[in-house]
Amino acid sequence: MNPAEWISGDEGAVWVAYQRGSQLLERVIDQHLRESADLSHPEFEILSRLAAAPDGRLRMGALAALLVSPKTRLNYQINQLVARGLVTREPHPTDRRGLNTVITGEGTRVFLLAVPGLVQTVRAHVFGILTPGERSSLHTIMARIADNIDPGACL
Repeated sequence: MNPAEWISGDEGAVWVAYQRGSQLLERVIDQHLRESADLSHPEFEILSRLAAAPDGRLRMGALAALLVSPKTRLNYQINQLVARGLVTREPHPTDRRGLNTVITGEGTRVFLLAVPGLVQTVRAHVFGILTPGERSSLHTIMARIADNIDPGACL
């Protein structure tokens, strides 16, 4: 590879800082979730989306879209949560081919067990170190990045 093609200077510094910060944040969040609730971060996100959904249920396709997750990876994670009794799968009431994923009472309990420490972790490592203006800038930047990427192109 031609070194001129690689990211360098100001862009390189931003990229390296973004990568390092996001990887460290992911590790500290994952560590908290594993210690407090024996969940991976993706498993927590599944429970989070289901807990926020009407009746605690979502179609698999809708859940995959919310999580920007390939259906095969999501299916594996759902199988893990089903085995632990944290979610169930139910036939969709009007679409014989469709399945709903439903959070169980135990899934809600485990989710709620993890939330306080996760909030504390995110506040300590993100919001607590940023000014209100920096939080606003971070929101604007990350929303622009997300809006620039077609989620279907990376699944």
